[in-house]
Amino acid sequence: MNIDEYIFVYFLLICVPTIIVVLHIIAYIKYTKRVNVILFFRPGCPYCDMLIPEWNKFINMTHDKNIIIKEIDIQKCPDIADKFKVSNIPHIIRIQKNKEIVYYGNRTAQDIFNFVNNK
Repeated sequence: MNIDEYIFVYFLLICVPTIIVVLHIIAYIKYTKRVNVILFFRPGCPYCDMLIPEWNKFINMTHDKNIIIKEIDIQKCPDIADKFKVSNIPHIIRIQKNKEIVYYGNRTAQDIFNFVNNK
């Protein structure tokens, strides 16, 4: 096989399934009636690392609520980050009924909780 054939096989085996999975994830998140909260982060990012303790508190606060929480590593899933137009990290989005709202508030568990619950 020449290099072009290797690239084509790689694309078929790696990229195509990834694209299909990404599209399924996005469709599920956007069209479910439940509230979805997504944190986009990158390991080693100092701002992401500072958010982790408050994010974990937020998760504990929502544990009995009807909220889906996802954490997406932008290095492992750049396609999903691109679809949601993530331009900075950490990046928090609330999605419900196909409406996306980006969170720009304080990085405290209570403030994130209030944002998610429309308070």
